[in-house]
Amino acid sequence: MMTRSSPAVRHFLIAAFGAVIPLAVAGVAAAQTVTPEQLMRQLEGKPLGPAQAAPPIKSRTRSFSAKEGAPVAPEQPVAVEHPQADIEIYFTTASARIAKQAEPDLDVIGRVLTDARFANMKFRIAGHTDGVGGDEYNLALSRRRADSVRRYLIEKYKISASQIEAVGFGKRQLKDTADVSSSRNRRVQVVNLSAAR
Repeated sequence: MMTRSSPAVRHFLIAAFGAVIPLAVAGVAAAQTVTPEQLMRQLEGKPLGPAQAAPPIKSRTRSFSAKEGAPVAPEQPVAVEHPQADIEIYFTTASARIAKQAEPDLDVIGRVLTDARFANMKFRIAGHTDGVGGDEYNLALSRRRADSVRRYLIEKYKISASQIEAVGFGKRQLKDTADVSSSRNRRVQVVNLSAAR
């Protein structure tokens, strides 16, 4: 039986357009936290059903245009223009090595991006860290983690390298500004650059 205090219970957040889906998952070995159907709806810009959607988070959303390895432009608050989904992906501590328990969610992303409806579309894998640590360290770590996810999808799912870009934002786009160390801030964002919301 799962309880809130049980260490086996993990809470994940998947967000699209400010809607948040809280999902509790028991067991770390095969913790799939998003279904292909949920992710497809998010990346197509379709609203999730009322049973899945929670009230929007009240925070400003920021969007950046940056190429991997290039300096990140100064933050400028703007409206999100593309359908997107935030997925909490686990890495080994202080590294870009993907943890085994993250693979079920990465496999969902891979299956969705290879679906016929997303053929020839371009996606951004954006890495985000929590607010603990220095700016340069977090920015470099988030870039390496986004690139690890990109390589995983390219190698395992044979997605064209030109179809996916990897960008790191470090701690510049915290999801939970009230708790900068929150795991909600450590996430990978999948953005459909070929669609507008």
